[in-house]
Amino acid sequence: MSKITVVGCGGMGTNIALRFMDKKEKGFAEFDVKLVDTSKSNTKDLHIPEDRFYKYGEMDGSGKVRGANHPEIQARAKEVVQWLKPGPINLFITSASGGSGNVIAWTLLEEVLKRDGLAVVACVGSSDSRIETQNTINALKSFESTSLRTGKPILMLYAENSTERSRGEVNHFIESNIVLFSLFFSGMNKELDMSDLKNFIHYDRVTRFSPKLTMMDFFSQDIHVEKDQALVSAVTLTDEHTSSTLAYPIEYQAVGFIPEDVKNNIKVALPIHMVSVANFFNPVIERLQKKLENFDEVKEAVVEKPILSKEEANSNGGIFL
Repeated sequence: MSKITVVGCGGMGTNIALRFMDKKEKGFAEFDVKLVDTSKSNTKDLHIPEDRFYKYGEMDGSGKVRGANHPEIQARAKEVVQWLKPGPINLFITSASGGSGNVIAWTLLEEVLKRDGLAVVACVGSSDSRIETQNTINALKSFESTSLRTGKPILMLYAENSTERSRGEVNHFIESNIVLFSLFFSGMNKELDMSDLKNFIHYDRVTRFSPKLTMMDFFSQDIHVEKDQALVSAVTLTDEHTSSTLAYPIEYQAVGFIPEDVKNNIKVALPIHMVSVANFFNPVIERLQKKLENFDEVKEAVVEKPILSKEEANSNGGIFL
């Protein structure tokens, strides 16, 4: 059975990664879970082995300020990756809206890619506040920058907290799809080998699409892509009785067959498709930029009115008795 190195980065990444600690199920890859953070706030009541948790120095979080701890996180990139011992396939889990997790994930992912490692990202964005919206934009741009500079695609499973989709629902979406990801990387599917899976992630080797930040998504039976989006690569899991043919044009598809004794453990209908989708993040960035403009318009319309004059504030040593 294959093993996925899962790296929970920051608070949100830690919360989800903990769900996969020591999780084992027949037909699915095992999980080697590691946690990396600038704070122990998400693990202080848990007994996490030292070889599973890395904390940066004397920090205690970043307070949603991406630049607060970036210098030390960047400086320790090689040290942390050495501690991680990346495996054949690595999954970084992070929020996009916080101050620590995404900076950690981006830094470590880039170091793994420089070492020719295989890695993908599961990421949750947010536009609940201005700083979270700006952080999410900057996080996505940072991953795209890494892809362009390294010349390697970055596949990202992405979801967003919103009024329509609660935090619990988003976390469930991420967790469920990580389980499906482990099904594809179990090493037990007939006619599907690691080279097929590598080509799915490094789609630029087998398609005419250029490497960039690209959505990774999962579908049961039917696939749906939005206008102006396109399927880039796909891996399909099926059985001898179910067609694997896609309704959409695609440049690369690999097909694997799930063992009969594993099918009973699967709660979704066949075929199951793991796909990469081009142009997914363009409308995401546009929508977040508009949300950012809305925040700025509201602020510009506010006339701040102090309850004290400067003279009053400086009188009596600043205290009113």
